[in-house]
Amino acid sequence: MRMERAAKVCEEMEQRYLGVVGSSVFLYAMLTSGGRFRVMNRRAEDFFGVTLRASQNVTIQSLAGPGYAREIDFMLKDAMRKPTRVVFPAIRTNKNLGWLDMELSPSVYEGVSSIQIMAFDITDFIKGD
Repeated sequence: MRMERAAKVCEEMEQRYLGVVGSSVFLYAMLTSGGRFRVMNRRAEDFFGVTLRASQNVTIQSLAGPGYAREIDFMLKDAMRKPTRVVFPAIRTNKNLGWLDMELSPSVYEGVSSIQIMAFDITDFIKGD
């Protein structure tokens, strides 16, 4: 009975995870501690204009808006210890500046300490100010 319940919980968690990763609204990514992309969902690919295959050669620092690359290093260090929420300026597919409301949190991917990102594009809200 306990094993069945544990299996059901795991299945429900997997369904929630797949829902987030497959989201057309939320950007989802996994980074190395140094900021290199390991995983990226379709929404993130569309926002940054980078495919998952190409993203493994891209760092989040290289996608930061002008003057923000150094701040990203501090943000990544914080995110390895605890969830960190930031508003992040990023270079978009069209080379224009976009803005993300982003939460970074410590995670593990394929047995390696990593950083999980969940983000929402707030560019239209920033432009509206």
